[in-house]
Amino acid sequence: MILKHREDRNASIAALERLMAHPAATRHDVERLRQQIDAIIKGDMSEGKAAIELDTHWGHSANCIIIHDLRIELDGLVAQIDHLLINRVLDVWVLESKRLANGIKVQDNGECLTFNGRYPIAIDSPIEQNRRHVRMLDRLFASGAIPLPKRMGFTLKPKLRNLVLIAEGRITRPKTPVAGIESLIRTDQLFAHIQRVNDSGNALDIAKLVSQDTLMAMGKAIVDMHRPIEFDWERRFRLSAPPVPQAPAAPKVVQLHPAPPSTPVPAMAAPRPPAGQCDDCQAALSSGVKTYCRKNHERFNGRVLCMNCQAKVPAKAG
Repeated sequence: MILKHREDRNASIAALERLMAHPAATRHDVERLRQQIDAIIKGDMSEGKAAIELDTHWGHSANCIIIHDLRIELDGLVAQIDHLLINRVLDVWVLESKRLANGIKVQDNGECLTFNGRYPIAIDSPIEQNRRHVRMLDRLFASGAIPLPKRMGFTLKPKLRNLVLIAEGRITRPKTPVAGIESLIRTDQLFAHIQRVNDSGNALDIAKLVSQDTLMAMGKAIVDMHRPIEFDWERRFRLSAPPVPQAPAAPKVVQLHPAPPSTPVPAMAAPRPPAGQCDDCQAALSSGVKTYCRKNHERFNGRVLCMNCQAKVPAKAG
């Protein structure tokens, strides 16, 4: 059962595109804005692919709940969790989505790299990033803000599990053991991985089995903790909104004789949006999405697709 769907990024993309036409925007500003749009689109594609896996396998099950794009605040700290999957034995899968088209390499010391062509680029460890999300969620449960079920006077504690889903690119693992490396998997292996964990689970976990109503109440309490954020892109890029030009006042016309009654002019139909439409679902497209599709014309076979339809296109080898 899906309790919270993904957030819509189209408003942010539209706001960034408007700033690209800002009269005070420099070439450097425009490039930064374009990079931000690309980052939003790529992030949305990785989350979209993971969301499709989750919604396909567990979206209609009353024994599991799915929460997408959960942002929680606790004691001045913030965690932006891509996906949560919770079942009736209170396994809580905390899922982080990443799209690294050129792959990810985890070194023996735990540091992570991706590549720009042949050149390695250091990136923040998604394993450590998701560990912070797990700790934040653990603190949220311990705070009492989420009512947890009880049995024979004992509180049933959720079991937090951590997975980092790589939508594209190769995963190169270290030769020596690194803590948390087992949590790094391909997105398309999500269902098989969770099935293996469930099959090898402790038989005593069945004693923690809660009702569907209890699971639903717990999930709704978590969703109530969601604190959405509105991005102030103008402030971030230091481009204040340009003043709206005022139309000059029309000169007054003094009529010496009353004018004959005029025939009312029918209202003009509203123009169609200039962004175009998705070739698959006919959804309206922003220029940033169209530009991204043109850059990746081989991947999409020359089609112009919205972000949801892009996530359904499998990545090509290499």
